[in-house]
Amino acid sequence: MLLSSCNDNPIENNESNPESNPVLLKKVTSSGDNITEYFYDKNLLVKKEVKFEGEIFDSVELTYDGNGILIRKDIFSKASGVPMNYYVTFEYDENNFLAKSNFFAKRTDGKLAIGIYHIYEYKDNLLAKYITFNTSDEMSSYALFKYDNNQNVTLYSHYDKNGKLQYRQEYKYDDKINPLRKDLSFISAFTISRNNIINLTSTYHTVDPPNIYKSSLTYSYNNLGYPLECVSITYSKENGTTSQNSVTSFYEY
Repeated sequence: MLLSSCNDNPIENNESNPESNPVLLKKVTSSGDNITEYFYDKNLLVKKEVKFEGEIFDSVELTYDGNGILIRKDIFSKASGVPMNYYVTFEYDENNFLAKSNFFAKRTDGKLAIGIYHIYEYKDNLLAKYITFNTSDEMSSYALFKYDNNQNVTLYSHYDKNGKLQYRQEYKYDDKINPLRKDLSFISAFTISRNNIINLTSTYHTVDPPNIYKSSLTYSYNNLGYPLECVSITYSKENGTTSQNSVTSFYEY
C-alpha cells in the first residue's frame, strides 16, 4: 500500500529500477502448498504476483506509467471463500513520493464504489506515517514507522482514530539482501526494509492480556547474499495459552 522516489529510499518507485537489484525473485514456496510466484515485464518490473495456499488463489496485477511508476493494482482474491475483485490507484506529489492510495471494490450490483483511502507522510525521505480514512472522509486509524541506520523498519505501531495503540511490531535484521523489496503488491516491513528480518515481536493490545507472537527467522544464502531458505519459528501466547509453529520457505531466482 505504499511507495515513493530516490534510489536510497526503500519505498520509492525508483527502487523498482532493475539496475538497483538485477537478481529477480521468481518463487517462494513455504511448507509445501503455500506458493508465491512473481512475473516481470520487459523492464524487469513485477507485473503480476500469484499466490496459492492450498485451494486459495490470489493474484495481483501491477500497472506502471511510462517512467516505471506504479499507478494501479488489480487484485483478485478468494481468501474469504468468495471471489472478490478490487483495485487500488496511486497519486504522487511533485517529487514522485506516494501521497495517496484509493481502494475501489465492486458492489453486488456490479458498480464500483470507493472504499478506504490512505494519506502518506514522510520524514528524511522515509515513510513516517500513513493515515486511513473511511468513505465519509473520517480518519479511522493511523500507523507510525521507525527505522535503523540502514533504512530497515524497526518499529511499526498501529493506532485507532482516538490514538489508542492497537498493535505494534518490532523487528531485527541480518546484513544480507532482501529480495522482497521489488514486491510492490503489498508494502510492509518485509518489503520496505533493505535487509531480511531475523526477529519479529508482534503485540496485539485489542485484547487483555495482549496476544504476543515472537518469531525467529534463520536463513541460508547464496554466494551473492540472497536468501535461499528460511526457517521461521513462532511462539504464540493467546488468551494465556502458549503454542509453537515452524515454517520453512524456499526462494527461487
